[in-house]
Amino acid sequence: MNTIGANISKWVDTLDDQKPFYVAVIDDQGSMTFTNSHFYTSFQASRAPAGYNGFFDLIHENDRDQLNEALAALSLRDNSLTTEIRIKNGHFRWVKWEISCVQMPETRSEKFLCLGYDIAAHEQQKKNMQLFEQQYQTSNALFTSFMDHTPYFSWIIDEDENLMFANKSLLEHFHLDRAAFGKNLNSVISGPAANIFSEKHNLVLKCNRRDQSIVKSTMADGKEHVYQVTVFPIHGAAPGMMVGGEALDITESYIARQEEKATSERLLYMSEEVRVLETQLAKQKLKEQKKVAEAIIQAQEEERGRIGHELHDNVNQILASGQLYLGILNKEHENFQEIKDKTMEIVQLGIEEIRNLSRSMVMPDLKEGGLVASISELVEDLRFVKLFNIGFVHSKLCDVESISQGKKVTLFRIIQEQTKNIVKYSNAKNVEISLYCGGDQVRLLIKDDGNGFDAQNTRRGLGLSNIYERTRLYGGKVVLNTAPGKGCSVIVNIPVELHDISSQNSRKD
Repeated sequence: MNTIGANISKWVDTLDDQKPFYVAVIDDQGSMTFTNSHFYTSFQASRAPAGYNGFFDLIHENDRDQLNEALAALSLRDNSLTTEIRIKNGHFRWVKWEISCVQMPETRSEKFLCLGYDIAAHEQQKKNMQLFEQQYQTSNALFTSFMDHTPYFSWIIDEDENLMFANKSLLEHFHLDRAAFGKNLNSVISGPAANIFSEKHNLVLKCNRRDQSIVKSTMADGKEHVYQVTVFPIHGAAPGMMVGGEALDITESYIARQEEKATSERLLYMSEEVRVLETQLAKQKLKEQKKVAEAIIQAQEEERGRIGHELHDNVNQILASGQLYLGILNKEHENFQEIKDKTMEIVQLGIEEIRNLSRSMVMPDLKEGGLVASISELVEDLRFVKLFNIGFVHSKLCDVESISQGKKVTLFRIIQEQTKNIVKYSNAKNVEISLYCGGDQVRLLIKDDGNGFDAQNTRRGLGLSNIYERTRLYGGKVVLNTAPGKGCSVIVNIPVELHDISSQNSRKD
């Protein structure tokens, strides 16, 4: 048991000078026989009459049992003990007490010396640390979750290129685990990728600035990958400089952009080629159309001239002769009947000549004879002159006469044009005309075994140009097969549409 001398106030004053201690001497009932000034001013309490339970009244009710247990324990031992209990000061504050059992010299009775100091700041600091720890753990969990789910490869290395941190994406991409932390980057990542990382890190360490670039590297799968890489310095996190980095695999989008760029360039080049080609074709078509127009005008002029000559040299002479005979026609004339007959003959001849001239100008009346009958009549005329053998066959698959009048006339004009060409140029021995109608088109074939010609190097005459133009007007196509000494065949395909048949049937009705 400790013994304290009578001059306790002087000793307490020494404590007050060193540190703001609370000092109180109490008995086992909590009655205070002594308090220092710091205790008094802090808790408005001092010595009280015997039996005053003042110290216990200042203790938080939840801490009184703890104090009683401490006092009971001290009565059985010599060493002091410490306890943390709350003392009332308007509100309760935490005080750490060192309590010793002492014997007062003047009374030889046991008392308890209580030395205390505030630990409220310590408790608040401890609470702050606990709160900080909770916030840190929450923030760290959020950071870890974010880094594990971002598509970027993220890492941190120190000045010696030791791997301090790597997120889940990077670890999985390079088949690593957290055991790689603390190891040199070149020892855990091999190949070109390690060289690229090392080059970027050294650049940042040297220049102390952020670097962003697009890099290509052949990876472990043997394929070339393209990455968008950003590397940056980290200051103040640890002694020395650290380097952070992130990389995004943009291989697919990079390839797509390259292909799109190449396609755009090809399309631009093709568009230019198409534009040039269209310009050339337009010029060529205009030139050909001009030639056709000129040829048509020339043909029309020639036709007008021929008709004028026929009217002047033939029909006019015939009519003039008839006029002479009419002038001498008189019933009193002895050759009256002979002159009359001769006049009738001359008039009839003039009529025939005019009819023949008109027939060469006016479109054949296909409404009465039809297309097949008109072709047959033309074939018979050609057979009569015996220039060559000619045959005509036509399809039974459909009614050729049901197509539109315009298309029938076009087909007949094409036959006229080509047979005229055969008569004038081919020296053919055999000619074949075929007309087929089936499905959605009508097909005309005119074939001869004559001289033929070089279609590539021979200027297309008016006759062939007319054939092409007439066919084009009805959306058809012409196929010309010929060669020198190989004869010639012209195939014309003209589409047959539903309104062709319906319009023809309505005209028949």
